[in-house]
Amino acid sequence: MNPLMQDYKISIIVAIYNVEDYLKECIDSILAQTYSNFEALLVNDGSTDHSGEICDDFALKDNRIRVVHKANGGLSEARNYGIDQANGDFICFIDGDDYVHPEYIEKLYRSININNADIAICDFYEIGDGRLIDSDQETYYDKEVIEKQDFLLNYLGRVRSHHSKCNVVAWNKLIKKNCLKDLRFKVGYKHEDMFFIHHLINRANTLSIVFDKLYYYRQRSSSISNDSNLINDYHKYLAITDRADFYNNIFCNEERFIHNERKRLRMLVDLFNRGYHSLRSELLQNFRKIISYNLVSKRDLAKTLFNLVKSVGK
Repeated sequence: MNPLMQDYKISIIVAIYNVEDYLKECIDSILAQTYSNFEALLVNDGSTDHSGEICDDFALKDNRIRVVHKANGGLSEARNYGIDQANGDFICFIDGDDYVHPEYIEKLYRSININNADIAICDFYEIGDGRLIDSDQETYYDKEVIEKQDFLLNYLGRVRSHHSKCNVVAWNKLIKKNCLKDLRFKVGYKHEDMFFIHHLINRANTLSIVFDKLYYYRQRSSSISNDSNLINDYHKYLAITDRADFYNNIFCNEERFIHNERKRLRMLVDLFNRGYHSLRSELLQNFRKIISYNLVSKRDLAKTLFNLVKSVGK
């Protein structure tokens, strides 16, 4: 790459918690970047394994690495700390158990630069059971440059799939730092990217797409995204509710409103039936809204109410 194109510094924020088996590969991939004007902020979030020591060893070898050791506060808090400490003009996030292609930064930055975009997005590979999983799907992006409203309406809300994950996650994006002004990840909740991403996109004007797979995302059984317990699902419900309220307020689209409320009701009933009875008042409030807008058939509503009443008696 022409050195003149490296005038802007990139801050790479790596949140780290007990990933000693994967961390060296992650940091090595960062140091191998063809775009060399970066700082790597390694935020050790109270690891109890050797992750902190690995970070310190790398910092001694390369002055672009800065290490922060803090008490455990979760992924969101670690990322937020990194944002607060970042000196770069652009920011990206890499999870400590993942790794990136040598041209990850170069191609994302070049896309932003050429297209005068605020955020660049790349595709990714998944790694499961120690092997590379290529989804073998063609990207559903049909253009290289997407305006904010188009992205929010026609891409972010897609049905869950490999490529819809491209939209939702934080780790496959290069972001102009000013898009993160007064915006932080929600602390204390799982599914932090789902809470975060629509607010981030709303702060951009233009997004650019890099069709190459430049990020290697590791699926682990202990990871947040694979945790299917009740608290995890409740946090997912809260994240979806946050996004639904965002869309309802910004776009006031009746079809989308109906879709959002139906989805919210299904999740509420599922959580309630599984024992989350503290949601009773919220569930009843949602029922009233559903009834007032005739969003479900009387048969479906009666069935749901029957299951609800049966659950209350348990």
